Amino acid sequence: MFQKQGTTIGAITQTNANTISYNTTSDYRLKTDLKSYSGLDILKKIKTYDFAWKSDGTRMYGVMAHELQSVLPYAVSGKKDEMDSVGKILPQAVDYSKLTPVLVKAIQELEEQLQSFREKLENQKKELEILKKYRTKKRN
Repeated sequence: MFQKQGTTIGAITQTNANTISYNTTSDYRLKTDLKSYSGLDILKKIKTYDFAWKSDGTRMYGVMAHELQSVLPYAVSGKKDEMDSVGKILPQAVDYSKLTPVLVKAIQELEEQLQSFREKLENQKKELEILKKYRTKKRN
């Protein structure tokens, strides 16, 4: 368990013989000033890449830490271009789990948009049927 001032803030636990859970505290009693936000607006600002690691050439999808830092600073640790006293790179790191709430919010927003489009389409289909009936009636 990880604690801050006597309050558990996270834990790494074995949930059964084959899995490990990485838990971050998310209790409502520890939060205040809840505000809504646009997940889609945040996601639009995050650049993603298909890249190869210099060390072995393996390909992955991901972000550049320094770019993400300007959008979600709490998801990035370290400083851009930081070096130690002998010139060794001190790389920045990304906690991809911090993107999860933004992704969930964006999916919820997309679902709302999709539902709205479905309703509009249904209304247009009904209007079209009325027009077809009117046209048929007028011909006869």
